[in-house]
Amino acid sequence: MEEEDDMEYDDSEEPGDQGHSARVEELNEEAAQRPSVEPPQPLKGKELEEKLSRNGAVTDSYIWSQNKKEVVINFFLPPGTKAKEVSITLKSQRLKLSRQGQTIIDKELAFPVHEVDEDLDWEVKDFTGDTRRLLSLTVLKALPHTKHLTAFQVEEAGVFWWKGVFKGDPEIDTTQIPDRQSARTVANRKAWEEAHEKFRELVKNIEPTEVPTD
Repeated sequence: MEEEDDMEYDDSEEPGDQGHSARVEELNEEAAQRPSVEPPQPLKGKELEEKLSRNGAVTDSYIWSQNKKEVVINFFLPPGTKAKEVSITLKSQRLKLSRQGQTIIDKELAFPVHEVDEDLDWEVKDFTGDTRRLLSLTVLKALPHTKHLTAFQVEEAGVFWWKGVFKGDPEIDTTQIPDRQSARTVANRKAWEEAHEKFRELVKNIEPTEVPTD
């Protein structure tokens, strides 16, 4: 077998390689000059309170919000509270919340809800920006005298906005809550569009006539 001749390899960049490197450097410079995007920060303080109290309110003991079907109540708990230390029951529209045997809330709800046979839908979580913790409880609305209906049937029957969570607690003005205002705007727009469409249907076959000016 013939031995291969010793060969010298030129590892210098080809013209095309130089152009590629220049482009890479250019892209790196652009990336360095581009402002860094900070990851979204969790809501806290007033911003978090506004989110947790949408269509509801903030009280000394809890924050509550609502939509068409549900009410979410976030009860304030002492710092360091764990879920296993908490007990919560809902019977005959009366809600009782206690921690390590000490009662925090024992009140009757202001409006009817669908009581569930299984465990209630709740969790204990941090209250960002605050040392306290929150117990978040979600209940399904029931229209007065229609507790046998599901939340979805309630929505079909009509929307019932709560003024407050517990009997005797401060009430809100339900005519001013954001979601009700938005729904009213959408309903008004839809009614106007339907009326405009009916008007177009009425006039589309009408022949124009000249009106004498003498």
